[in-house]
Amino acid sequence: MSLPEKELEMRLEKVRELLEKRDLAALLVYYDELNIANGWYLSGWCPQFESGCVFVPQEAEPMILGGPESEPFAQTDSSIKKTRNIPVFMVPGEEYPNARISSFAEVFAEVGLGRRGERIGIVGLSRMPLGVYELLCKSLPDVELVDVTPEYERFRECKSPWEIGEIRRDS
Repeated sequence: MSLPEKELEMRLEKVRELLEKRDLAALLVYYDELNIANGWYLSGWCPQFESGCVFVPQEAEPMILGGPESEPFAQTDSSIKKTRNIPVFMVPGEEYPNARISSFAEVFAEVGLGRRGERIGIVGLSRMPLGVYELLCKSLPDVELVDVTPEYERFRECKSPWEIGEIRRDS
């Protein structure tokens, strides 16, 4: 179930306040099928078989960075509809003839990021595979990656009125 528009706006506002406070140009929230909570907080979507990131630039539309197998599901079920396919999140050995594939560097350039001295927040760094982290570092050599997982996860501790209603409805 995707998040109501007001709920998503409130959550993105919290994220952008964190970005401003920590002097970050964007946030990458890593998720996979075993670690969905941080990604779900912004997307309301549970990936089934691919890992990825929710990408929130300070001044551009957020997007899901994942693989082509998940893309139609993300576009249908997520509150964040803009998607990009990144090779590191694709199922190895699969071919995707109609998929548009982008690199981290291309996605960052698309929203005007990736310049020397910029800082990007990362959520889920301890759960992110080394290969994903290394590709980020290689793709964005002039960008400092900053782990902001504890600050981001505090957003999830205090439940909104919508979340409380959903908890009551499901119990």
